[in-house]
Amino acid sequence: FGPILSAVKFQLECIEPAEPHKKELISKAMTNLETVFNRIRDLARELGPRLSGGGEVLFAVERFLRKITAPIPLTVGFKPFHVPGLSEERALHIYRILQEIIHNMVKHARAEQFLINATLRDRHLQICTLDDGNGFKHEKNREGIGLENISIRAELLHASLEIRTEPGEGTMYIIQIPLEET
Repeated sequence: FGPILSAVKFQLECIEPAEPHKKELISKAMTNLETVFNRIRDLARELGPRLSGGGEVLFAVERFLRKITAPIPLTVGFKPFHVPGLSEERALHIYRILQEIIHNMVKHARAEQFLINATLRDRHLQICTLDDGNGFKHEKNREGIGLENISIRAELLHASLEIRTEPGEGTMYIIQIPLEET
C-alpha cells in the first residue's frame, strides 16, 4: 500500500486550486492520508515479531505459534532457545519462513500434531518441522506464493531446504541455515 499512498500524496501536493474551500479539502485529505500511513505503520509493527536481538527468533516463533494455534485442537511440540550470533536480518528471514510453514499447516493441513525441532550443529541451525496433516503433491515448478517465499528466504540465508510430503502423509520441512553469513 505504501507506494500507492505515496503516489496519492504526491498527486495531492501537485494540485494548486485557486478556490480556498478546495485548498481546505486538499489539506484535510492530506491529513487523512497521513493518518492512514501511521495506522498502516503501527499495524505492520504489531504483526511483526518482537525480537530483542536476532538470537531470540525461536522465542518469537513460539509466541506466534501459541497465538495462531490457540483456538484449534492441535498438540504442539517446540522448545525454543537462544541462537548466538544471529543478526536481526537473518532472524527475520527465519521467522518469516517458520511463520509461513505454520500458516500453511493451520490453513491447509488439518493436522492434529505439529513439531518443531531446532538444533545447533557445526555452525548451522537446523530446523525440522513435522505435521501429521493432509500433506500435498509437491511440484517444484508449481509452488504457491507461500512456498515460493519460503524458498526465496532460504536462498537469501544460503540455507538448504528440503520438503518431504505426499497427499495423506503430512509434511516435513528440513532447513539447514549457516550461522555465519557467506
